[in-house]
Amino acid sequence: MRRHGVDLAYSPMIMSSAFLHSAEARAADFSTCPEDHPLITQIACRSGPEFALCAEELSTLCEGVDLNCGCPQRWAMEEGYGAALLKHPELIEDLVKAARAVVPRWRVVKAPQDEERRIAFSVSIKIRLVPCPPRAIGEDGDSSSSTSYPSNVQLTTELVRRAACMGVDWVTVHGRTPSQHSNDPARWHDVAQIIAARVPHHTHTAAPLPIFLNGDVKTLDDAFRAYQISGCQGVMAARGLLQDPALFEQNRPQDPWNLYREWLDLCQEYSASLPFSSIHRHAYWILEKHIGKKGREMLHKIDNMANLCDFSPASVYTQNTPI
Repeated sequence: MRRHGVDLAYSPMIMSSAFLHSAEARAADFSTCPEDHPLITQIACRSGPEFALCAEELSTLCEGVDLNCGCPQRWAMEEGYGAALLKHPELIEDLVKAARAVVPRWRVVKAPQDEERRIAFSVSIKIRLVPCPPRAIGEDGDSSSSTSYPSNVQLTTELVRRAACMGVDWVTVHGRTPSQHSNDPARWHDVAQIIAARVPHHTHTAAPLPIFLNGDVKTLDDAFRAYQISGCQGVMAARGLLQDPALFEQNRPQDPWNLYREWLDLCQEYSASLPFSSIHRHAYWILEKHIGKKGREMLHKIDNMANLCDFSPASVYTQNTPI
């Protein structure tokens, strides 16, 4: 993705308890290389001391940590992670302040030439739209449409305001409530209202806290429209980039097979410890929409790196037409 126009990359969500369990566990969850910057590590956590330890461990490996307060998966919310934190802003504050206490915003490091230089380290959060309290939804509570999951822009704006006071460097807002499904349209206009409030930045009172928009950014045109509608300082994409790592590239189009081969080359060069299941999953996502049912079945059955590298357009025919 960095080769195709991405300015800032995030890691997958990493559980703090697993990350801190052992050096082996950390190596399994997190790896990087000198070319993999700037990088933000996304942490799922519900403990201030754990989040502080994660930040300390990562302070020399990436440019910042992001507290996930938006994961809507049932298991995460039942365990008190992700979007469950939206109900506990005081806990979010404890976590953010704990991380900032052990890793200052600016740290001094020695360069290879023994010259001291200041390096920034960010602490940010990713949230969803805060839902309206049940009593504000109405007595009918019809759950058959997305309108039964109303967001409360005022409550979300207040959470962003509190986040600024906590000392976060930016907030990413996913334009859905935790109860909304991925096929419900993201509410960019709700995010626009939050941005329009111009919540002051904690260190730059003349500038608003940066807010990134997430949700339904599947193409470069989507990214531009999201910016135009919301006035956000940046857009985040997840699923769209997994399917098209060149989504943000201006000079389109990119051959998906070239992206597939590029992914495999990078895996062989940098990811000796990456499980084959992860390599295969990402390769499948890149080609999934382009190889037809037969091609998907063939790719799904591949169980080793050699065959994954041999998989090519010549291997696949859809409706008697070479891919």
